[in-house]
Amino acid sequence: MKGFESRSVLLVIISMVCIFSSSAICAPPAGYVKIWEDTFDGTSLNTANWTIGMRDPGTGDLVPGAAGRYYHNSSYANYITAEDVWVSGGNLYLQSQKRTYVGTDPAGTYDYTSGWIMSMHKVHFNKGYVEFRAQYPSGDKVWPAAWLIAEDLVWGPEWDMWEYFGYRPDYGYDVMIEALFSTEYPASEWDGSYTQPFDATYDCESWHVYGFEWTDTEARWYLDGNLIYTLDSSQVGNQGGTWPDEDMYIVLNNGVRTDSPDTNTTWPNYVVMDYIELYQLSSDLKDDTADSDIAVSGTVTGSHIDTHSSDNVYEAIQEIESGGNPANRYSYLEHKWTIDVTGHDTVTFNVQAYHTANAEGDDFVFAYSTDDSNYIDTLTVTKTSDDDTYQSYEMPNDTNGTVYIRVKDTDRTAGNKTLDTIYIDHMYIRSEVAGPAADFNGDDKVNFPDYAELADAWQSSLGQPAFNDIYDLHDDDTIDGIDLKLFCDEWLWGL
Repeated sequence: MKGFESRSVLLVIISMVCIFSSSAICAPPAGYVKIWEDTFDGTSLNTANWTIGMRDPGTGDLVPGAAGRYYHNSSYANYITAEDVWVSGGNLYLQSQKRTYVGTDPAGTYDYTSGWIMSMHKVHFNKGYVEFRAQYPSGDKVWPAAWLIAEDLVWGPEWDMWEYFGYRPDYGYDVMIEALFSTEYPASEWDGSYTQPFDATYDCESWHVYGFEWTDTEARWYLDGNLIYTLDSSQVGNQGGTWPDEDMYIVLNNGVRTDSPDTNTTWPNYVVMDYIELYQLSSDLKDDTADSDIAVSGTVTGSHIDTHSSDNVYEAIQEIESGGNPANRYSYLEHKWTIDVTGHDTVTFNVQAYHTANAEGDDFVFAYSTDDSNYIDTLTVTKTSDDDTYQSYEMPNDTNGTVYIRVKDTDRTAGNKTLDTIYIDHMYIRSEVAGPAADFNGDDKVNFPDYAELADAWQSSLGQPAFNDIYDLHDDDTIDGIDLKLFCDEWLWGL
């Protein structure tokens, strides 16, 4: 047994090392799988991922609107140089310097130089989640950014994932932009938001995990795992813009802005990046949100669009009072939505909601139907504050197509007339292909870390009832050699 115990401890140590050696400290949104990363190991920039400057060396293609290979346009005071880009100690460095420099492409004399890399024609994607861990510089002249440009060599669309201005005349000092340019030049539509003051609030020079999610209907910006801003596709189009649906590549740069003062900027300064990762939604998982409201009774504020994400923007439905004899009146509501459900091995209804507190014991029950006639109750919302948690209900696995979701109050006692309100922040139905039973760590693979977990669970239980049923693959309330055999079968079949 000592030999087994030592092996188990070793496996656990190896597993923990694998887990904690990962650079990421914030998990991506649910349903995403990693498809690419650069952890900036080694001593040089990986040219399979990146190009220094604005011209792709393989095709000669130039970033649209660029004045040359190493200079973008008059908004920038800096010339791009290779000596301002390097990799060291597991980090990428993009330096900005204040110096006189004679450039050749385009020719000219410049007062600043800086680092700029792009993944044109090398790493590009259509929708997904980008995460990077970085330190930004601060100061009135700095202009660091992580952004996306269209692969088709036409300017627009452009995603400003995390673009910081030490100073910008139309915004002032210390502002981080989260925005979309949704038209093709020369048309111009910008939609988005900004965080100000950013450095004073978060400290640019500290390490932060920056996340950006781009889906079919929304874009979300995350800072250190916290949602900062959500842009809905319905907000785009007021000036001819359209929601991006094309491949885009990554730009990372430490720019110097021409029309910003230079009174408190430290030179040289740096963007330091620990890693950058790209995730896309697994084809095995799909979250479907409401596509319409059906008002039955109640006062509605907002719409189904406000239930598309967890962003503290709510669709609210308030009860109304019944008619008839005043002594017998009561408060009530009923509201419905339709959701076009993809359907898979498992189908789960999820809602993040709460209601106003009341002394009448009135709660709100959700139900679903496939014909808008026969409804099945799913869950009851009893919470009276938004705690950012979800309630879930597993639906039949053959659920697909149009599904009606209904919410009703639970108390219609005569005389109980308080007009309560239910607030729905996020509501969706998740369809998911069942993964391997032996994928204990949820990475869509059966591999050595899963084996380490099983070995530890077996050693810890020592034939006693399993302390965690996920490892009991044989479903006999014991973790033993039969579970190990079943695990090995799945592992080998997956190789």
